Amino acid sequence: MNKFYSVLSILFLALSTASCAGNPVKKNMKFPTKAFVKVEYHAYEKICEPEDPDNMQSDCYKFSDGALGSGSIVGTSLTGSYILTAAHICNKGEDVLKYDLFEEDGAPKVLIKKFYVYDIDEFKYNVEILKYNDKHDICVAHVWGLFGKPIKIASRGPRIGEEAYNMAAPAGFSSRRMVPLFNGMYSGRYQHAAIYTIPAIGGSSGSPILNENSELIGLVYARHIRFHHIILSPRYKVLRKFILSSIKEHTEKVSREQGVPEERSIKIRFGK
Repeated sequence: MNKFYSVLSILFLALSTASCAGNPVKKNMKFPTKAFVKVEYHAYEKICEPEDPDNMQSDCYKFSDGALGSGSIVGTSLTGSYILTAAHICNKGEDVLKYDLFEEDGAPKVLIKKFYVYDIDEFKYNVEILKYNDKHDICVAHVWGLFGKPIKIASRGPRIGEEAYNMAAPAGFSSRRMVPLFNGMYSGRYQHAAIYTIPAIGGSSGSPILNENSELIGLVYARHIRFHHIILSPRYKVLRKFILSSIKEHTEKVSREQGVPEERSIKIRFGK
């Protein structure tokens, strides 16, 4: 009898462990971690004229506001890379300026806005915001001097129940050549958003959602306030269209201004 109960205990433990382990990752899944970037926004109040205006560590700059996020390389050009992240990070600087900020003597405050991107090796780059959409919370930016292999954009959207994967820096947590990896499932649509069961928290915003072929299918922009494993993403077709149109507009502008042929100034990778 004791042996019978021992066997039952072992089976129960095995089943319990399996139920808590989450969905297994596809064996030949290769996360495109070299395409991951961490995004930071900072706003500084200028309280005096610094000798070196680019030195944000100067006593003339007082930290005012900031935000952390994640992103990914979705295209490259002759001058750098195009990154995808969340609109609520890109437009953060404008939100600050909506307030009436005045000193006690009535003089307006001067705010300096800085956007930075860190690649997987933790090298730091300045960011040029190209275009963002507040409704779907998508932003595409260009990072001069950053050259990385972009994530492939999937040829189709996810189907309900399909595995989905995520690379993110939740709470800003990542380090040199290390980015946390997550997985879950595509659950369908809710209003204008796609729903995935992937864990997320502040800092995960803007991170890419991938299918089992390591192709881009979504973007984390929000999570359920009371359940951190339910996240919202732009719908696949909306996301794909926004990425391609944003990059096309920028390359056309560069082509006009600098005389660089468009076919030489852009590279986007697509899935099969």
